This record gives sequence, C-alpha cells and structure tokens, in this order.
Amino acid sequence: MTTLCTGTSSTLSSSPSGGTWTSGTPGVASIGASSGLLSGLSAGTSLISYTLSGGCASSVVAVVSAAPTAGTITGLSNVCTGASITLSDVVTGGAWSSGSGGVATIGASSGIVTGISAGTTVITYTVSFSCGTASTTKIITVSLPPNAGAITGPSVVCTGASILLTDAATTGVWSATNGNATISGTGVVLGVTAGSDTINYTVTNSCSSAIASTVITINHCTLVINTNEHLQNEWSIYPNPAKTELTITAPNNIGNVTITNLIGQKVYTHECNAEKVQVDVSGFAAGVYFIKINGAEVRKFVKQ
Repeated sequence: MTTLCTGTSSTLSSSPSGGTWTSGTPGVASIGASSGLLSGLSAGTSLISYTLSGGCASSVVAVVSAAPTAGTITGLSNVCTGASITLSDVVTGGAWSSGSGGVATIGASSGIVTGISAGTTVITYTVSFSCGTASTTKIITVSLPPNAGAITGPSVVCTGASILLTDAATTGVWSATNGNATISGTGVVLGVTAGSDTINYTVTNSCSSAIASTVITINHCTLVINTNEHLQNEWSIYPNPAKTELTITAPNNIGNVTITNLIGQKVYTHECNAEKVQVDVSGFAAGVYFIKINGAEVRKFVKQ
C-alpha cells in the first residue's frame, strides 16, 4: 500500500523496467504510464498496476487522503468581561488558542471563551491531519459592562413647572415611573401631579443594561405675585423668556436683586447701586423664577 494526499505526487518504480503503469480509479489517483508518477486527485483508493510486455503484472493499492481543512468557527463574536461564550467547529479534534490571553482566554478543547479585559483577540482553531495541519480564525470583541453614572439636579419640582436633570454617562435614555412627572429626552422634568416619581437613566450596550435612579418630589405650589401696577410700570425686565442673560432696568437706583425658583430657593442675590443690572442666567436650570427688586416681589421670568 502507498499513501499520498490530494494535490501531491510520488514516483513508483518496479523491476524489470519497460512495463506499463495503470490506475484502476483514475479519478482518485492518476499515474504516468511509463514514468510511474502517481498523483493524488481525490480522497479514496485506487489499484495501481504494473504490467510487463510478456503479460506478467504486479499491483499496489494507493490510498489518497483529503487535504486538511479546519472548517469554520461558529458562535458569538462579543463577550463581556467576566462572562463566557462557547465557540464550536464542525471539524472535530482540533485545539483552540487565543492570540491575546490578557483580553480573553479559551479552553484548548472546550472552546469556552472568557472575557478578561476590554479589547479584541484572534481565536484560532487548529486541526492536525496525516496530510498536514489547517487552521481557521475568528475575532472576538470583549466589552465592559455599561455604567449609568449618577443623576444630578434638583429633587423637588412644582406641578406645572420644570427642572433639569443631567448624567455624566452618555447614550442613556430617560424615563419616569408612575406619571406624576414626565421627562424629556434631554432630561427636563415636568411636574404633573403632586406626589413623587422615580426618574431612571438607562444605559445599554452589548453586555447588558445599567440604571441610575433618583426620586423627585412634586409639590402643588401656591404662588403669590405682587401685581402692584406702580412697580410693574417702573421696572423693566427683558428678554423674557431668557436663555443666557436677563436685563433689569429702573428709573431710579436698584439697591438689591434676589431671584428664587418655584419652591422658594434663592438662586441669585446681588447688591447694587445702578439703574441697570444684567444677570447671567446661563447656568440656571430651565423653569420659572421670581425676581425681587429692593425687597418687593415684582414678576416672574422663564429660563429656557
């Protein structure tokens, strides 16, 4: 018996010379009639004969093995740190390895990949055959679990008023729990009904979801605005609504200015002696505010 692999050749010889070589299954192995050059074409066996002119003959069986193949790796391409996935291949008997063991490890025989740190690694599956070795690869990405950060901003709002919440984490989604408040995609909370509501900020990636939460109290606020016509006519406040700057003018000197939010918290105070005061409101949360000038509550303005 003689063995060879598909795509390879070997030369047979016999004595005395001058005979003719033939292959019983030329689709498996071919042979040069006079040269004895045997070539493997497909997996299988073929009876190779050598015949002399006088009719004497001898034969040998040629066994042709297929060229090695490692198949294709199947399974997920992503894993989280601290988690595991299992890879597989239809070709059995191979060995698994990871190109970056600090990113992910893999069981040599099990194909179980465990995420170690964020990054990518090349997983290789190698199979050895009598005709050589073959390998195939797959890139695995290891991701960190999401971090929802912490929600910051006011914890109290009046019905009909709004406050602004923020979170340092990006790509999150805002939601309110029970309908006592609503929240926009930009974190603006509107008080709807007196009570409380849990505001959630959810961050999701390929690993899982993480949620940061805060409880908002919604109060039904009773507000009194001084509508003294004399004051209303003397003082001028603009623009209203304001985005970045609010201007207050008066025919006489302004001694002091105090700005409070809807729940009575002071957000701005200023002692002055001028007929015109400019207030930087760019850092104010969106909502409704009240201005007291020289101790008299004059009117409200809206911060956009």
